[in-house]
Amino acid sequence: MSWSDTFPGGTPQQFWATGSQGVTPTQSFFPGYTQIGATGAGAGAAFAVVPLTTFGMCTGVTVRATINPTGTPQVDSNGVIAATNLTFGSAYTATITMGGSGFLEIQRNNFGTAATVASSGGAIPTFSPLGTYVLEMEVAPNSSLVTARAFDSTGSTLLSQVSFADPSPLTSSAYTAGILMQANPGTPQPNIFGTFANVSAVGVPEPSTVILAAGGAALLGLRGWRRSRQAVRS
Repeated sequence: MSWSDTFPGGTPQQFWATGSQGVTPTQSFFPGYTQIGATGAGAGAAFAVVPLTTFGMCTGVTVRATINPTGTPQVDSNGVIAATNLTFGSAYTATITMGGSGFLEIQRNNFGTAATVASSGGAIPTFSPLGTYVLEMEVAPNSSLVTARAFDSTGSTLLSQVSFADPSPLTSSAYTAGILMQANPGTPQPNIFGTFANVSAVGVPEPSTVILAAGGAALLGLRGWRRSRQAVRS
């Protein structure tokens, strides 16, 4: 199962659900990119996700997005999100701290508790707060391993990579994928925003689904082989 949105003509190709924690979210679409904004005091996070059913029967997902395609000042952290249950705040996020340090980080969020579980420990190579980057997060089946990768603006040159093996994985029978903007204490409020382009995600089916698909393909192949043998005999 896959999904993508390139925002052609400023019109979203897919349905987006916008949410937030601690701030009031806004979302605007422009030709080639989308902007997530937020108003409110103090720290907070705003995010936009595709429906949970998009990745039904998937036990993993890879999310990818272009960060800051317009080359403008951004909020503290921009990134991608893969959630198992947004109602309870169960999600993995990968961000680049565009507001200053340029760290590549993975956060684990559960029941309102967020913790940074992996970090590059320093700015990604050639980091610029006005730079454009491609950020990817891969959540392995059953969330056993989460990997974040930062690429250059072309998406072809790997700049930094961090991973986290979760001893208590956030698992689900389906994932929600999307984009994320985090505002930390001290960020000027209101009117904070992050911009994103070329957002895509690919779901990883649960093992039983893969087995059934493989079995069906093998059965079809066997039937075709039997028909060809019968044709030869006749």
